[in-house]
Amino acid sequence: MEKAIDKSESARGPRDDRGVISTRIIAAAREEFINQGVSGTTFRAIARRADVDPALVHYYFSSKEALLDAATAPPPEFLENAKAAISSPLPTRGQHIIKHVVRSWATPETGDILRATFLCANVDEKTREKLRASMSSSFIGATAERLPQGDRLVRAGLVSSQIIGLCWLRFIWKLEPLATMPESEVVGLLAPTLQKYLNGRL
Repeated sequence: MEKAIDKSESARGPRDDRGVISTRIIAAAREEFINQGVSGTTFRAIARRADVDPALVHYYFSSKEALLDAATAPPPEFLENAKAAISSPLPTRGQHIIKHVVRSWATPETGDILRATFLCANVDEKTREKLRASMSSSFIGATAERLPQGDRLVRAGLVSSQIIGLCWLRFIWKLEPLATMPESEVVGLLAPTLQKYLNGRL
């Protein structure tokens, strides 16, 4: 006798494919958030971009907020590389930090996550708070902890201001000449400024 098929199980897809489908939905949502903003993104549009049934989007993610949170979660390797950069020897730390930033944004998947986070943080308070908390603890706080000066928080904040400005101009607004400037030139021009903020005279 043929086993009856559970229609709800069939609609969700094979068990082994669920991780793949979830990843596809997150990637599609990220593109929608980048192109349409938070308010303009719908589950139906995400499903269409991911080429899945809209019911699957609802099955994996209970709300748009949950999907936005998943779409803007930084990959572990990004956080690990950031930690390595801000822990590098102080005399060359500025160069390591700016290299990490430029290379992370140039990596397609990581760059899309960062772009979605920055853009959505402009209009979504929860995403803005997540970015603020991440910058405060994972970058500004961590950078300051590794500086010997009494004004370490000011110095770490100045480093962050340069990085955020670069991210907007080069990778989001794509303003020339920064947008197409070779990576080595960007690093060469900005590393001395970051290094001054880290251990130079202010």
